[in-house]
Amino acid sequence: MKTATVSTPGKIILFGEHSVVYNKKGIASAIDKHSTVKIKENTNEFISLFLKDFNIRTRIRIEEAVSFAEEIKTLASEKKFDQIKKLSKNPINPIKAVIGTTINKDKNPSSFDMVISSRIPKTGGLGSGSSVFAGVSATILSLSGNRINKKKIAENAYLGDVIAHAGTPSGIDTSTVTYGGFIEYKKTTGVKPLKIKSPLLIVIGDTGIPARTKTAVTQVRRMLEEKPLQVKRVLEEMDSIAEEGIRQVKENNFEMIGKLMNENQECLRGLRVSHPKLEKLIKASLRAGALGAKLSGGGKGGIMIALAESKAMQKKIARSIENTGGKAIITTIGVEGVKREGL
Repeated sequence: MKTATVSTPGKIILFGEHSVVYNKKGIASAIDKHSTVKIKENTNEFISLFLKDFNIRTRIRIEEAVSFAEEIKTLASEKKFDQIKKLSKNPINPIKAVIGTTINKDKNPSSFDMVISSRIPKTGGLGSGSSVFAGVSATILSLSGNRINKKKIAENAYLGDVIAHAGTPSGIDTSTVTYGGFIEYKKTTGVKPLKIKSPLLIVIGDTGIPARTKTAVTQVRRMLEEKPLQVKRVLEEMDSIAEEGIRQVKENNFEMIGKLMNENQECLRGLRVSHPKLEKLIKASLRAGALGAKLSGGGKGGIMIALAESKAMQKKIARSIENTGGKAIITTIGVEGVKREGL
Protein backbone atom coordinates (compact mmCIF):
# COMPACT_ATOMS: atom_id res chain seq x y z
CA MET A 1 0.00 0.00 0.00
CA LYS A 2 1.23 3.52 -0.84
CA THR A 3 1.98 5.86 2.06
CA ALA A 4 3.12 9.46 2.50
CA THR A 5 3.94 11.80 5.40
CA VAL A 6 3.95 15.57 5.05
CA SER A 7 5.18 18.22 7.50
CA THR A 8 3.94 21.82 7.20
CA PRO A 9 4.99 24.88 9.27
CA GLY A 10 2.84 27.46 10.96
CA LYS A 11 3.17 31.17 10.23
CA ILE A 12 3.16 34.67 11.58
CA ILE A 13 2.03 37.82 9.81
CA LEU A 14 4.42 40.75 10.10
CA PHE A 15 2.22 43.28 8.32
CA GLY A 16 -1.22 43.30 6.75
CA GLU A 17 -3.71 41.42 8.92
CA HIS A 18 -7.25 42.00 7.65
CA SER A 19 -6.14 44.52 5.01
CA VAL A 20 -4.90 41.64 2.82
CA VAL A 21 -8.51 40.46 2.61
CA TYR A 22 -9.21 43.67 0.67
CA ASN A 23 -6.35 43.28 -1.82
CA LYS A 24 -3.71 45.18 0.18
CA LYS A 25 -0.14 43.99 0.60
CA GLY A 26 1.02 41.84 3.48
CA ILE A 27 4.23 40.20 4.68
CA ALA A 28 4.27 36.83 6.41
CA SER A 29 6.84 34.24 7.44
CA ALA A 30 6.85 30.51 8.21
CA ILE A 31 7.81 29.49 11.78
CA ASP A 32 9.50 26.41 13.19
CA LYS A 33 6.34 24.77 14.55
CA HIS A 34 4.73 22.08 12.39
CA SER A 35 1.69 19.93 11.73
CA THR A 36 2.05 16.39 10.39
CA VAL A 37 -0.32 14.52 8.09
CA LYS A 38 0.16 10.81 7.42
CA ILE A 39 -1.73 8.98 4.69
CA LYS A 40 -1.99 5.32 3.71
CA GLU A 41 -3.92 3.93 0.79
CA ASN A 42 -6.66 1.43 1.72
CA THR A 43 -8.99 -0.92 -0.12
CA ASN A 44 -12.14 0.23 1.64
CA GLU A 45 -14.92 2.35 0.23
CA PHE A 46 -14.27 5.04 2.80
CA ILE A 47 -11.76 7.72 3.65
CA SER A 48 -10.83 7.19 7.29
CA LEU A 49 -9.81 10.28 9.31
CA PHE A 50 -8.21 10.49 12.75
CA LEU A 51 -7.65 13.95 14.24
CA LYS A 52 -5.29 13.11 17.10
CA ASP A 53 -5.43 16.51 18.79
CA PHE A 54 -9.23 16.41 18.97
CA ASN A 55 -9.41 12.61 19.46
CA ILE A 56 -11.96 12.49 16.63
CA ARG A 57 -12.36 9.57 14.24
CA THR A 58 -14.72 9.52 11.28
CA ARG A 59 -15.28 7.97 7.86
CA ILE A 60 -16.24 9.79 4.68
CA ARG A 61 -17.17 8.53 1.22
CA ILE A 62 -15.13 9.97 -1.64
CA GLU A 63 -18.19 11.21 -3.50
CA GLU A 64 -19.45 12.85 -0.29
CA ALA A 65 -16.20 14.84 0.10
CA VAL A 66 -16.21 15.94 -3.55
CA SER A 67 -19.85 17.02 -3.34
CA PHE A 68 -19.22 18.89 -0.08
CA ALA A 69 -16.32 20.83 -1.59
CA GLU A 70 -18.49 21.96 -4.49
CA GLU A 71 -21.22 23.01 -2.05
CA ILE A 72 -18.76 25.21 -0.13
CA LYS A 73 -17.54 26.85 -3.34
CA THR A 74 -21.14 27.65 -4.26
CA LEU A 75 -21.92 29.09 -0.82
CA ALA A 76 -18.78 31.25 -0.94
CA SER A 77 -19.54 32.54 -4.45
CA GLU A 78 -23.06 33.42 -3.33
CA LYS A 79 -21.65 35.08 -0.16
CA LYS A 80 -23.77 32.89 2.14
CA PHE A 81 -21.33 33.36 4.99
CA ASP A 82 -23.85 32.61 7.76
CA GLN A 83 -24.32 29.10 6.38
CA ILE A 84 -20.56 28.62 6.11
CA LYS A 85 -20.15 29.84 9.70
CA LYS A 86 -22.46 27.08 10.94
CA LEU A 87 -20.33 24.49 9.14
CA SER A 88 -17.14 25.88 10.70
CA LYS A 89 -18.13 24.59 14.15
CA ASN A 90 -17.20 21.03 13.14
CA PRO A 91 -13.38 20.63 12.78
CA ILE A 92 -13.94 17.83 10.26
CA ASN A 93 -15.68 20.06 7.70
CA PRO A 94 -12.69 22.16 6.51
CA ILE A 95 -10.62 18.99 6.12
CA LYS A 96 -13.42 17.27 4.24
CA ALA A 97 -13.63 20.21 1.84
CA VAL A 98 -9.87 20.16 1.18
CA ILE A 99 -10.00 16.41 0.58
CA GLY A 100 -12.94 16.82 -1.79
CA THR A 101 -11.44 19.61 -3.90
CA THR A 102 -8.02 17.89 -4.07
CA ILE A 103 -9.49 14.57 -5.18
CA ASN A 104 -11.84 16.27 -7.64
CA LYS A 105 -9.04 18.26 -9.31
CA ASP A 106 -6.59 15.38 -9.24
CA LYS A 107 -9.13 12.81 -10.49
CA ASN A 108 -7.82 10.42 -7.84
CA PRO A 109 -10.50 7.92 -6.73
CA SER A 110 -8.31 6.05 -4.19
CA SER A 111 -9.60 5.76 -0.63
CA PHE A 112 -7.16 6.14 2.26
CA ASP A 113 -6.54 6.36 6.00
CA MET A 114 -5.34 9.76 7.22
CA VAL A 115 -3.89 10.73 10.62
CA ILE A 116 -3.48 14.42 11.50
CA SER A 117 -1.52 15.91 14.40
CA SER A 118 -0.01 19.32 15.15
CA ARG A 119 2.49 21.03 17.45
CA ILE A 120 1.24 24.48 16.47
CA PRO A 121 -0.69 26.23 19.29
CA LYS A 122 -4.36 26.44 18.34
CA THR A 123 -5.32 29.66 20.09
CA GLY A 124 -5.01 31.33 16.69
CA GLY A 125 -2.69 33.52 14.68
CA LEU A 126 -0.09 30.83 13.95
CA GLY A 127 -1.89 29.24 11.01
CA SER A 128 -2.56 25.88 12.70
CA GLY A 129 -5.59 25.20 10.51
CA SER A 130 -3.95 26.35 7.27
CA SER A 131 -0.93 24.19 8.06
CA VAL A 132 -3.14 21.11 8.39
CA PHE A 133 -5.12 21.93 5.24
CA ALA A 134 -1.94 22.26 3.17
CA GLY A 135 -0.65 19.00 4.60
CA VAL A 136 -3.91 17.21 3.77
CA SER A 137 -3.77 18.31 0.14
CA ALA A 138 -0.06 17.54 -0.18
CA THR A 139 -0.41 13.99 1.16
CA ILE A 140 -3.25 13.18 -1.25
CA LEU A 141 -1.24 14.51 -4.19
CA SER A 142 1.79 12.53 -3.00
CA LEU A 143 -0.28 9.35 -2.72
CA SER A 144 -1.27 9.66 -6.36
CA GLY A 145 2.37 9.99 -7.41
CA ASN A 146 2.37 13.74 -8.02
CA ARG A 147 5.28 15.96 -7.07
CA ILE A 148 4.82 18.69 -4.49
CA ASN A 149 3.06 21.39 -6.54
CA LYS A 150 2.91 24.29 -4.08
CA LYS A 151 0.59 26.43 -6.16
CA LYS A 152 -1.95 23.62 -6.35
CA ILE A 153 -1.56 22.78 -2.65
CA ALA A 154 -2.17 26.40 -1.58
CA GLU A 155 -5.24 26.64 -3.81
CA ASN A 156 -6.72 23.45 -2.37
CA ALA A 157 -5.91 24.41 1.23
CA TYR A 158 -7.62 27.77 0.75
CA LEU A 159 -11.03 26.06 0.67
CA GLY A 160 -10.40 24.83 4.20
CA ASP A 161 -9.76 28.39 5.32
CA VAL A 162 -12.99 29.51 3.65
CA ILE A 163 -14.84 27.34 6.17
CA ALA A 164 -12.53 27.94 9.13
CA HIS A 165 -12.77 31.73 8.66
CA ALA A 166 -16.44 31.64 7.66
CA GLY A 167 -16.00 33.73 4.55
CA THR A 168 -13.41 34.66 1.97
CA PRO A 169 -9.97 34.81 3.64
CA SER A 170 -7.05 36.52 1.94
CA GLY A 171 -5.05 33.38 1.21
CA ILE A 172 -1.94 34.67 2.99
CA ASP A 173 -2.06 31.91 5.62
CA THR A 174 -2.23 29.00 3.20
CA SER A 175 0.35 30.61 0.91
CA THR A 176 2.83 31.19 3.73
CA VAL A 177 2.67 27.71 5.24
CA THR A 178 2.88 26.13 1.78
CA TYR A 179 5.74 28.17 0.29
CA GLY A 180 7.64 28.84 3.52
CA GLY A 181 10.36 31.46 4.03
CA PHE A 182 9.27 35.10 3.89
CA ILE A 183 6.60 36.12 1.44
CA GLU A 184 5.00 39.26 0.12
CA TYR A 185 1.34 38.66 -0.62
CA LYS A 186 -1.43 40.44 -2.47
CA LYS A 187 -4.70 38.78 -3.33
CA THR A 188 -4.75 39.70 -7.03
CA THR A 189 -1.06 39.05 -7.66
CA GLY A 190 -0.46 36.16 -5.26
CA VAL A 191 2.79 35.11 -3.64
CA LYS A 192 6.18 36.72 -4.10
CA PRO A 193 9.09 35.21 -2.11
CA LEU A 194 11.29 37.78 -0.39
CA LYS A 195 15.07 37.45 -0.23
CA ILE A 196 15.98 38.25 3.36
CA LYS A 197 19.63 38.83 4.34
CA SER A 198 19.21 37.60 7.93
CA PRO A 199 16.34 36.33 10.06
CA LEU A 200 14.29 38.56 12.32
CA LEU A 201 14.45 37.76 16.03
CA ILE A 202 10.82 37.34 17.02
CA VAL A 203 9.15 36.41 20.29
CA ILE A 204 5.59 35.14 20.06
CA GLY A 205 3.27 35.90 22.96
CA ASP A 206 0.31 33.55 23.25
CA THR A 207 -2.61 34.98 25.23
CA GLY A 208 -4.15 31.54 25.74
CA ILE A 209 -7.42 33.03 24.52
CA PRO A 210 -8.73 31.44 21.32
CA ALA A 211 -8.55 33.94 18.47
CA ARG A 212 -11.98 34.73 17.09
CA THR A 213 -10.87 35.11 13.50
CA LYS A 214 -14.34 34.49 12.06
CA THR A 215 -15.78 37.16 14.35
CA ALA A 216 -12.99 39.63 13.55
CA VAL A 217 -13.22 39.13 9.77
CA THR A 218 -17.00 39.53 9.89
CA GLN A 219 -16.69 42.62 12.09
CA VAL A 220 -14.25 44.35 9.71
CA ARG A 221 -16.47 43.52 6.75
CA ARG A 222 -19.49 45.05 8.51
CA MET A 223 -17.48 48.12 9.57
CA LEU A 224 -16.50 48.61 5.94
CA GLU A 225 -20.17 48.48 4.93
CA GLU A 226 -21.24 50.91 7.67
CA LYS A 227 -18.28 53.33 7.58
CA PRO A 228 -16.65 52.85 4.17
CA LEU A 229 -14.58 56.05 4.07
CA GLN A 230 -13.16 55.63 7.58
CA VAL A 231 -12.29 51.95 7.16
CA LYS A 232 -10.86 52.43 3.66
CA ARG A 233 -8.46 55.07 5.05
CA VAL A 234 -7.23 52.58 7.64
CA LEU A 235 -6.81 49.86 5.01
CA GLU A 236 -4.86 52.23 2.75
CA GLU A 237 -2.60 53.19 5.64
CA MET A 238 -1.94 49.51 6.36
CA ASP A 239 -1.09 48.99 2.71
CA SER A 240 1.48 51.81 2.89
CA ILE A 241 2.95 50.35 6.08
CA ALA A 242 3.32 46.93 4.43
CA GLU A 243 4.93 48.50 1.35
CA GLU A 244 7.47 50.30 3.52
CA GLY A 245 7.84 47.16 5.63
CA ILE A 246 8.94 45.17 2.59
CA ARG A 247 11.73 47.67 1.92
CA GLN A 248 12.89 47.75 5.53
CA VAL A 249 12.82 43.95 5.95
CA LYS A 250 14.98 43.57 2.86
CA GLU A 251 17.43 46.10 4.34
CA ASN A 252 17.30 44.54 7.83
CA ASN A 253 16.52 47.93 9.32
CA PHE A 254 15.27 46.55 12.63
CA GLU A 255 14.45 49.88 14.25
CA MET A 256 12.27 50.97 11.34
CA ILE A 257 10.59 47.53 11.18
CA GLY A 258 9.72 47.89 14.86
CA LYS A 259 8.32 51.38 14.32
CA LEU A 260 6.16 50.11 11.46
CA MET A 261 4.93 47.20 13.60
CA ASN A 262 3.73 49.71 16.20
CA GLU A 263 1.98 51.76 13.52
CA ASN A 264 0.36 48.62 12.12
CA GLN A 265 -0.95 47.77 15.59
CA GLU A 266 -2.51 51.22 15.88
CA CYS A 267 -4.39 50.55 12.65
CA LEU A 268 -5.58 47.19 13.98
CA ARG A 269 -6.86 48.95 17.08
CA GLY A 270 -8.81 51.21 14.74
CA LEU A 271 -10.42 48.12 13.22
CA ARG A 272 -11.27 46.98 16.78
CA VAL A 273 -9.69 43.55 16.40
CA SER A 274 -7.29 43.74 19.35
CA HIS A 275 -8.00 42.40 22.85
CA PRO A 276 -7.10 43.57 26.40
CA LYS A 277 -4.82 40.55 26.94
CA LEU A 278 -3.06 41.21 23.64
CA GLU A 279 -2.53 44.82 24.67
CA LYS A 280 -1.02 43.73 28.00
CA LEU A 281 1.49 41.46 26.29
CA ILE A 282 2.33 44.14 23.72
CA LYS A 283 3.00 46.70 26.47
CA ALA A 284 5.05 44.18 28.46
CA SER A 285 7.18 43.46 25.38
CA LEU A 286 7.81 47.14 24.68
CA ARG A 287 8.72 47.76 28.35
CA ALA A 288 11.24 44.93 28.08
CA GLY A 289 12.92 46.62 25.12
CA ALA A 290 11.15 45.22 22.06
CA LEU A 291 11.68 47.36 18.98
CA GLY A 292 8.04 46.85 18.02
CA ALA A 293 5.08 44.69 18.96
CA LYS A 294 1.70 43.91 17.45
CA LEU A 295 -0.98 41.27 17.25
CA SER A 296 -0.51 38.70 14.51
CA GLY A 297 -3.41 36.93 12.86
CA GLY A 298 -7.11 37.58 13.15
CA GLY A 299 -7.02 39.09 16.62
CA LYS A 300 -9.71 39.14 19.32
CA GLY A 301 -7.32 36.87 21.25
CA GLY A 302 -4.64 34.56 19.89
CA ILE A 303 -1.08 35.82 19.62
CA MET A 304 1.13 38.87 19.37
CA ILE A 305 4.69 39.17 18.12
CA ALA A 306 7.59 41.29 19.34
CA LEU A 307 10.80 42.19 17.49
CA ALA A 308 14.10 41.90 19.37
CA GLU A 309 17.53 43.26 18.42
CA SER A 310 19.46 40.39 20.05
CA LYS A 311 19.00 36.88 21.43
CA ALA A 312 19.54 38.26 24.92
CA MET A 313 16.72 40.72 24.31
CA GLN A 314 14.53 37.86 23.07
CA LYS A 315 14.93 36.13 26.43
CA LYS A 316 14.17 39.34 28.30
CA ILE A 317 11.01 39.92 26.26
CA ALA A 318 9.96 36.29 26.75
CA ARG A 319 10.31 36.63 30.54
CA SER A 320 8.23 39.81 30.49
CA ILE A 321 5.50 38.09 28.48
CA GLU A 322 5.48 35.13 30.88
CA ASN A 323 5.35 37.44 33.91
CA THR A 324 2.31 39.17 32.37
CA GLY A 325 0.41 35.90 32.06
CA GLY A 326 1.19 34.95 28.48
CA LYS A 327 3.08 32.02 27.03
CA ALA A 328 6.27 33.03 25.25
CA ILE A 329 7.63 31.22 22.20
CA ILE A 330 11.10 32.01 20.86
CA THR A 331 11.18 30.58 17.38
CA THR A 332 13.04 30.50 14.10
CA ILE A 333 11.20 32.23 11.27
CA GLY A 334 11.62 31.86 7.54
CA VAL A 335 11.72 28.05 7.59
CA GLU A 336 10.93 25.71 4.69
CA GLY A 337 7.30 25.28 3.66
CA VAL A 338 5.27 22.12 3.09
CA LYS A 339 7.58 19.13 2.77
CA ARG A 340 7.17 15.43 2.18
CA GLU A 341 9.22 13.64 4.81
CA GLY A 342 11.88 11.21 3.64
CA LEU A 343 12.69 13.20 0.50
